[in-house]
This record gives sequence, C-alpha cells and structure tokens, in this order.
Amino acid sequence: MKFNPHFNIKKIIQTLEKAASPASGQPSAQAASTLGELYYMQAKHTPEMINTSLKCYEMAAKQGCAYAEYWVGYINVLSTKKLDVAYKSFVNSYKKANINAGYQLFLLYSKAPEFLNVVKAYKCLRKCCEFAVPCQDELHEYFKGHMAELKSLDDSWKAWPDAELINIHKGEIGKLTTRMNDATQTDALYKRPSVVFLENKGNWFLSMQVKNFVSNVLGYPLADFVITLKEELLPVFSSLGLYMLENWLARAQSSKKKNKAKIQALQDAIELVTLYLAEGLEGLMEKLKRRQKKFTVAPKADRKKYLYTDYIHPSYFKEQEEATEGIVCGYCNKPQGEGKFDMCSACKKVYYCSKECQLKDWKAGHKAVCTKHAAK
Repeated sequence: MKFNPHFNIKKIIQTLEKAASPASGQPSAQAASTLGELYYMQAKHTPEMINTSLKCYEMAAKQGCAYAEYWVGYINVLSTKKLDVAYKSFVNSYKKANINAGYQLFLLYSKAPEFLNVVKAYKCLRKCCEFAVPCQDELHEYFKGHMAELKSLDDSWKAWPDAELINIHKGEIGKLTTRMNDATQTDALYKRPSVVFLENKGNWFLSMQVKNFVSNVLGYPLADFVITLKEELLPVFSSLGLYMLENWLARAQSSKKKNKAKIQALQDAIELVTLYLAEGLEGLMEKLKRRQKKFTVAPKADRKKYLYTDYIHPSYFKEQEEATEGIVCGYCNKPQGEGKFDMCSACKKVYYCSKECQLKDWKAGHKAVCTKHAAK
C-alpha cells in the first residue's frame, strides 16, 4: 500500500478494519497501526482525520505495539498538544527499544518546561547516536551548553577543566561518527537493507530488531533462528547492526550495575553477526550447530511482528535481483552465474546452487516456509 499509488483504498480499509476489530477474536495490532498510518497519510489533515488516525494507533498501542505507541505520542505532541499523554507513550515505546521515541523524549526533556531534565535529555540523545540517528553535532552542542550538570555522568569528566573536557567529548563523539559512517558506507557498498532503513528514518526498526535479537532470537531453536534471521533480522546482520551491538555492549560493560547475562548475550550476538559478515550463512550455521548453549523456545506470539520486507520499497529488491542476475542460492546466497540453479519444486520460490545446499536449507528451516508457500 505504501509503495503502490494505484491501490484500492476502500477495499484495503475494509480488510484492515476487519482485522483490527475486537470482534475478530484476535484483533491485529499491525492492522490497527496500518489504519492509523493510512489515515494520517491523507493530504488533508482535518481534525476529524487526525482523531481517527489517533484512535487507530491507540487501539494498536493497547496491544503493546511500540510503533503505534510512538505515533500516539507524536500526534499528541503535534496536534492535540497533550504532552502528558505524549510523554507516557514515548516512554513506553522507548522501553521497547524504539530509538525514534528516544529522540522525542530528548526534545521533551530539553525543551518542555514540565519535563526538563538535563541528564535524561543527554542520555536519550547519546543513545540515539549509538543507534545511528545522525544527531552527533546536536549532542555535542547540548553537552557544551549543560556541562556543569553533566559532569556527574562520568567520574573522569570531573577532573578536567571545561575547555579540555569539551575537546575530549568532541573526540568521543567524533569516533562514534567515524564508526557509524564507515558502517553505513560498507553496508551501502554491499547493498544491505540496513542502509534503506537509515535513509528513510527507519532507525526504530533497526533498534527494535537489535533488542529482539539479543533478548529473544538468541534463544530460538536452530530452525526458527534461521527463519527469523532471513525474514526479520537481515538488516541487523550488517555493519550497522554490528555498530549498534558494540555500542550497547560498551554501555553495558561501563554500567555501575553490570548485568552479566546481558553482557554475555551481547557478546554472543556480536560474534554471530561478525561471523555472518565474514563467512555468510553457511559459516554461521556451522557455528550454531556446534554451539553448546541450551536453546529455549520462544512463544509463537513473539515471532514475526515486523518483517523487514514490509518496510522496504520494492525497487530495492528489484535492484538486488538485477545486481545478482535475479537469482541467488536460497541457502548460501551465491549468485547464479553461467550454471543454472534448480528451483524448489514444491514452493517454486527458492533456487539452490546444489542439492547439498537445498538439503541443508530444508533442515535449517525451509521445510516450514516451503509448506506455507506450497499451500497457497
């Protein structure tokens, strides 16, 4: 719907309303959120249209949708001016790792009289930088203007004269900027989907999936892990994802209250992403097969909340196909060259460079996906 200007709006609204309605038995938060976005996208922002959009987002937010919670806050800031409602919505969304909500909290903490809090404002903006929101200059300027209140955040800062501390802070933020730019350029070179999200202010998706990876997906059984990687986490298995994970680990290690389990999970995640970037899916699979840590099965309801393909313009995938002559191996991602790849005869959706790769992918999780496609 986002990418097709000729969609049947009435039919789509009817379908979404049906899916979002409590009468359906299992109302879809994603359908309600999409309805909210659809109404807010209308050319004329009449009070009635904005109110309808807000109600849809509120419906999704009640079901715990962090994306909808962000928009409840955003609309209340811009349209209804109910900052207390906006604040609660942003906090809830931020707790679920929506980094865009973190930036909105920075604006409230730094500008709204009833929420002024210098330390919280700085922490939110600093975290935004660590999750690739391009606000490094804004962060440094805020630090310079509130240095006296912020020195308490780092014991080493207290010993430095103001002029030197400004240079030290500028150097720290400069390193963050360089690392982020290097990661972005690398992902752009390899045409990884992470860059598409960054270009379209989709940091919220990346930050939430980074948390999902560390907090949930690391505990999935192997087959579920591979399926989730392909369908949801591919933007995180990138140089930008690695940048975010490394920043999160550094923050966890420097915390006064160290969470050993979280630190270990972050180290595991970094190891897996690094391995994937170096050796691809096959190398990652071998590592996972040898892994001694016991896996725990996550509830089905926690899976597939945000498929990354739902948020990327179809032109990206077309460009990817053209770059690889349209066909890559469904297991090892090898592009089709002169030799013709074989198509899965059941789902007719995936190609393989060899019988060996086809068998490996079947065991790794294609069996479940293939059954779904074949049934359609």
